[in-house]
Amino acid sequence: MNKRQHSSTASELTDNSSLDSSIFESLKGQKSKKDLEIIECNIFDQTKEIESLHCQITSKDKELQDLKTKLNDSERRTAEILNEHEQYSRRKPFANYGSTRRRTISVLNSVDLTGVVPFKFQAWSAR
Repeated sequence: MNKRQHSSTASELTDNSSLDSSIFESLKGQKSKKDLEIIECNIFDQTKEIESLHCQITSKDKELQDLKTKLNDSERRTAEILNEHEQYSRRKPFANYGSTRRRTISVLNSVDLTGVVPFKFQAWSAR
């Protein structure tokens, strides 16, 4: 190899190494750019998912409030019914007594007592 060939080979090597380094830098930049795009895409997807979850939470919160309202209404109505029942019971403590007594008398009147020996109560005396 003469001096001229050696210097041209050296310059080709320098050109190749600078070309390699520029390609490497370019690929490195593209990789960084691609990584950034992936991150941005992930952030966008996560933002959409967060918005969707927020809507679901809002919907469930509304359902929960509706159920609480129904429960409160039911509890209030139950308390009103119990109060009305208690007040009615105080006003007519023996309301059913008369109807029960009438039924008992009616049954006794329909029983045939002919031929039954009357029972006599005797007072026990202490001797």
